Amino acid sequence: MKNYTLEFPGTLLKEAYSLYVVKLTHPNKGELFYVGQTGNRAIPVARAIFRRLSGHFDDQGHSTQNQIYRSIAIRVSNEDLKTKNKVFSKEVKQAVSTFFEQCEVKVQAFPIFEFEFGISKEEHNRCRRRTEAMEQALIMALSDKNLLNIKSLNSDPDLSGDEREKIKMIMTYL
Repeated sequence: MKNYTLEFPGTLLKEAYSLYVVKLTHPNKGELFYVGQTGNRAIPVARAIFRRLSGHFDDQGHSTQNQIYRSIAIRVSNEDLKTKNKVFSKEVKQAVSTFFEQCEVKVQAFPIFEFEFGISKEEHNRCRRRTEAMEQALIMALSDKNLLNIKSLNSDPDLSGDEREKIKMIMTYL
């Protein structure tokens, strides 16, 4: 009987404004990277990294959070799957499943700001915008890599010196 163990620190279940990088290493496709952040634009919530990650691997075509799954589905099929309401066929699901099965997955997580329940909308927006700007900078720093991110980049984000140092530090972990 096969047995797999997934072990991680409980802090990945703690709400925070965080950056994370998912690295998939595939025997034929090499290293693929996905850069993400936590912090909701609509409501003052910053989900735990583990909760956010689980959504990235959702195989429901209508999901708005399955960017990693959708990006791999686009790469392993000839179907136009960029539309978020597009349902994944059985064939696409099988191809993605086979792809993932062959991968080693590594996640690096970087809490940027703590999240407090009852946070004001203004403070939430400040933390979310700073985390999002750092996410954009990290995507740009990894632009020479095989990125799974689908969203397009805006101009170079305006980061503080401290935020630029954090991006440099994050790059050393990758």
